[in-house]
Amino acid sequence: MDKKEFTIRQISRTNKKNFENYVVTRILHKVDDPDVKFVTQQYVKRPDGFALAELYVPQINLFIEVDEGQHRKTITADEIRDADFELATSTKPTRIRVDRSRSLAQINRDVDRVVTHSD
Repeated sequence: MDKKEFTIRQISRTNKKNFENYVVTRILHKVDDPDVKFVTQQYVKRPDGFALAELYVPQINLFIEVDEGQHRKTITADEIRDADFELATSTKPTRIRVDRSRSLAQINRDVDRVVTHSD
Protein backbone atom coordinates (compact mmCIF):
# COMPACT_ATOMS: atom_id res chain seq x y z
CA MET A 1 0.00 0.00 0.00
CA ASP A 2 1.45 3.38 -0.93
CA LYS A 3 1.45 6.49 1.27
CA LYS A 4 -1.57 8.03 -0.50
CA GLU A 5 -3.72 4.93 0.01
CA PHE A 6 -2.58 4.60 3.63
CA THR A 7 -3.42 8.26 4.33
CA ILE A 8 -6.87 8.01 2.76
CA ARG A 9 -7.64 4.83 4.72
CA GLN A 10 -6.52 6.38 7.99
CA ILE A 11 -8.60 9.51 7.46
CA SER A 12 -11.63 7.42 6.48
CA ARG A 13 -11.58 5.95 10.01
CA THR A 14 -12.76 9.35 11.26
CA ASN A 15 -15.71 9.35 8.86
CA LYS A 16 -18.91 10.54 10.55
CA LYS A 17 -16.89 11.86 13.49
CA ASN A 18 -16.96 15.45 12.30
CA PHE A 19 -14.92 17.18 14.99
CA GLU A 20 -12.38 14.38 15.13
CA ASN A 21 -12.08 14.42 11.34
CA TYR A 22 -11.55 18.18 11.37
CA VAL A 23 -8.80 18.05 14.01
CA VAL A 24 -6.98 15.08 12.47
CA THR A 25 -6.99 16.49 8.96
CA ARG A 26 -5.97 19.96 10.18
CA ILE A 27 -3.00 18.45 12.00
CA LEU A 28 -1.97 16.47 8.93
CA HIS A 29 -2.26 19.48 6.66
CA LYS A 30 -0.32 21.70 9.07
CA VAL A 31 2.47 19.14 9.43
CA ASP A 32 2.55 18.61 5.65
CA ASP A 33 5.39 16.10 5.77
CA PRO A 34 5.02 12.71 4.03
CA ASP A 35 7.75 11.27 6.27
CA VAL A 36 5.68 11.78 9.43
CA LYS A 37 3.89 8.58 10.28
CA PHE A 38 0.47 8.63 11.89
CA VAL A 39 -2.30 6.25 12.90
CA THR A 40 -5.93 7.09 13.56
CA GLN A 41 -7.89 5.04 16.09
CA GLN A 42 -4.67 3.65 17.60
CA TYR A 43 -5.27 0.69 19.94
CA VAL A 44 -3.89 1.20 23.46
CA LYS A 45 -4.03 -1.67 25.95
CA ARG A 46 -5.50 -0.80 29.33
CA PRO A 47 -5.53 -2.88 32.53
CA ASP A 48 -9.22 -3.68 32.03
CA GLY A 49 -9.49 -3.62 28.23
CA PHE A 50 -8.38 -1.15 25.62
CA ALA A 51 -8.89 2.37 24.32
CA LEU A 52 -8.58 3.94 20.91
CA ALA A 53 -6.62 7.16 20.55
CA GLU A 54 -7.95 9.48 17.87
CA LEU A 55 -4.47 10.15 16.48
CA TYR A 56 -1.05 8.71 17.21
CA VAL A 57 2.26 9.94 15.83
CA PRO A 58 4.74 7.13 16.63
CA GLN A 59 7.90 9.03 15.70
CA ILE A 60 7.39 11.33 18.67
CA ASN A 61 5.09 9.11 20.78
CA LEU A 62 2.29 11.69 20.58
CA PHE A 63 -1.31 10.76 21.25
CA ILE A 64 -4.12 13.20 20.45
CA GLU A 65 -7.56 12.95 22.00
CA VAL A 66 -10.43 15.04 20.66
CA ASP A 67 -12.76 16.01 23.49
CA GLU A 68 -16.30 16.73 22.38
CA GLY A 69 -19.03 18.00 24.69
CA GLN A 70 -19.70 14.69 26.42
CA HIS A 71 -16.18 14.78 27.92
CA ARG A 72 -17.31 17.50 30.34
CA LYS A 73 -19.33 14.74 32.04
CA THR A 74 -16.51 12.16 32.05
CA ILE A 75 -13.60 14.10 33.56
CA THR A 76 -12.74 11.42 36.13
CA ALA A 77 -12.98 8.62 33.56
CA ASP A 78 -10.78 10.65 31.19
CA GLU A 79 -8.18 11.15 33.93
CA ILE A 80 -8.11 7.39 34.56
CA ARG A 81 -7.85 6.77 30.81
CA ASP A 82 -4.97 9.27 30.56
CA ALA A 83 -3.17 7.48 33.40
CA ASP A 84 -3.68 4.15 31.60
CA PHE A 85 -2.26 5.68 28.41
CA GLU A 86 0.75 6.92 30.34
CA LEU A 87 1.29 3.52 31.94
CA ALA A 88 1.10 1.75 28.57
CA THR A 89 3.00 4.28 26.43
CA SER A 90 5.05 6.48 28.80
CA THR A 91 3.14 9.55 27.65
CA LYS A 92 -0.19 11.20 28.39
CA PRO A 93 -2.44 12.08 25.48
CA THR A 94 -2.73 15.68 24.40
CA ARG A 95 -6.36 16.73 24.55
CA ILE A 96 -8.00 19.16 22.15
CA ARG A 97 -11.41 20.42 23.31
CA VAL A 98 -13.89 20.83 20.48
CA ASP A 99 -17.21 21.18 22.28
CA ARG A 100 -19.77 23.53 20.80
CA SER A 101 -18.89 26.32 23.25
CA ARG A 102 -15.49 26.74 21.57
CA SER A 103 -15.01 28.77 18.44
CA LEU A 104 -13.25 27.52 15.35
CA ALA A 105 -10.43 29.99 16.05
CA GLN A 106 -9.93 28.49 19.53
CA ILE A 107 -9.83 24.95 18.15
CA ASN A 108 -7.40 26.02 15.44
CA ARG A 109 -5.11 27.68 18.01
CA ASP A 110 -5.06 24.44 20.03
CA VAL A 111 -4.22 22.42 16.93
CA ASP A 112 -1.50 24.91 15.99
CA ARG A 113 0.02 24.62 19.48
CA VAL A 114 0.17 20.84 19.12
CA VAL A 115 1.81 21.07 15.70
CA THR A 116 4.39 23.64 16.83
CA HIS A 117 4.89 22.02 20.28
CA SER A 118 4.23 25.29 22.07
CA ASP A 119 2.19 25.86 25.23
